[in-house]
Amino acid sequence: MRVCFITNRLVLTDGSGRCSVSVIQELQKKGIEVIALSSVGSPKSDLINVKEYKILRSLKNYQAKWFFLILDYIKTLSIASRCDIIHCEIEPFAPLAYLLAKTLNKPYFVLVYGTFSIKPLKTWYLKHIYYQAYANATKVFSISYYTQERFLKEVPVADVEMISRGVDLEKFENFSGERQKSNEQKIILSVGIVKRRKGYHISIPAVGLVAKKYPDLEYLIIGLRSNDEYFLELQQLIKDNNLEKKVKFLQDLTDEELIKLYYRANLFLLTSVNVKDRFEGLGMVHLEANAAGLPAIGTYDCGAQDAIKNGYNGLLVPQNDIVATSEAILKLLDNPALAQQLGQNGKELVKALTWEKVVEKIIRNYELVLPKN
Repeated sequence: MRVCFITNRLVLTDGSGRCSVSVIQELQKKGIEVIALSSVGSPKSDLINVKEYKILRSLKNYQAKWFFLILDYIKTLSIASRCDIIHCEIEPFAPLAYLLAKTLNKPYFVLVYGTFSIKPLKTWYLKHIYYQAYANATKVFSISYYTQERFLKEVPVADVEMISRGVDLEKFENFSGERQKSNEQKIILSVGIVKRRKGYHISIPAVGLVAKKYPDLEYLIIGLRSNDEYFLELQQLIKDNNLEKKVKFLQDLTDEELIKLYYRANLFLLTSVNVKDRFEGLGMVHLEANAAGLPAIGTYDCGAQDAIKNGYNGLLVPQNDIVATSEAILKLLDNPALAQQLGQNGKELVKALTWEKVVEKIIRNYELVLPKN
C-alpha cells in the first residue's frame, strides 16, 4: 500500500507537524509506503526516510486560493497517481485532496482539527469547494468529539469518525527521572502558541491571585509569539498583577527540553477560549502533560473537555473565568496528594492513546476501501 500524505510540514516543533511526523512513522512501521506533499519553504523535515515534495502553495493565500489550488493540483497529479490512498492531514489542503481523488478515482481521507475546518465554510468564494471536499471524502477523521460536533453542524452529510491524536509515551518515560521533589518551587506550566484563543489573558491574572498565597511560584508559558499586539497586552497584565519576576515566556524548545519542564511542573494550565468561530480542537498538550504524570486544567466548551475528565485526570473550568481558574490552581497546589492522583490517572488514560493505536484505526479505514489481495 502506498499513501500520498498531504500536510504543511514534517517537523516536531509545532502540533500539526508533530502529528504528521508521528503518523508517517507508524505507517512506515506497518510496512506502508508514504509519499509526502508539503508546503514550499517549510522547514527541513525531521523524517529522514520519507520521500517529500515541498511543492504546495495553497495553505494560506486566501485571496488567491483558487489560483494556487489549481497550481498545486497540476504539480501533484502525477505523484498522487502512483498512490493507492490520498490522506490529507491538515484542513486547508482538503480541496486539493478532493480534486486529486476525483480525477484519479481514488479513496481519500481528511483530518479536521478544529477552527480551520470551519473557517473556509464561512467564506463565500471557498465554501462550495470545501463543502464538496468534506462531503465526498471517503472518511473525515476528527481529533475530538467536540470538533466533530462543531464540524457536523456545517457539513451534516460528511462521514466522520473521531480518532484522537497520540502521545509518544516511550519518549516521556525516558525523562521520568526529572520529576521534581515536592518541596521544590511551585511551577505552573502552559504550552501553546501565544495568541488570544489560548486564553493567556485569563491564566495570567488567575496566577496573580494564586501568587498572593504562593509568592515564590513560577509561571512558564511555552509557545511561539504569533501576535505582537496580544503579547504587549499580556506584558501589561503581568505588570498589573505584579508578576514581572514570576512569568517567563519561552519558545523554540526541543522535545527533550519541553518534556523535562513537564516533569518539573506541579500542574499544567491552558485556559482556552472560543473567539467567534475559532476554538481549541483538542489540546494535545493536556495529554502530553498527563503522559508526564501532571494534572491538567482546561476549559469547558472546547476540545479540552475531550482530553480532560473533570476530577479524574485534571480539572475543567468555565471559559473566561479568572476566579474559577485561580480556585482550580489552588485546589491542586493545596492538595499535593490530589494532584498526584489526577496525574497518575492521566498517565493511565493516555496509555490508550499511543500513536501505534491511533494509526491502527487509520489503517483499518484504509483497508476497508482497498481491494483485498
